[in-house]
Amino acid sequence: MVRSGPDRALCRPAAHPDDLLVLGARTGARRAAVRRQVPTHARCPVLTVPASAFVRRERRALRRAMARDFADLAAG
Repeated sequence: MVRSGPDRALCRPAAHPDDLLVLGARTGARRAAVRRQVPTHARCPVLTVPASAFVRRERRALRRAMARDFADLAAG
């Protein structure tokens, strides 16, 4: 757990110029503010990636997923 603003907390682990910080581009006022602030604090390149249509449709199901739902993937 990190006690800091989201922009500074995201930038802290990526403190070297050869790092790459990747942010998801979901909508929302708070997220938009973080996406604007992160590049000002980042010491490395920042890549913003929009969520794919699949991710948007399946987001609710993935939130309810349990570890046992992925057990067959780990076995094979």
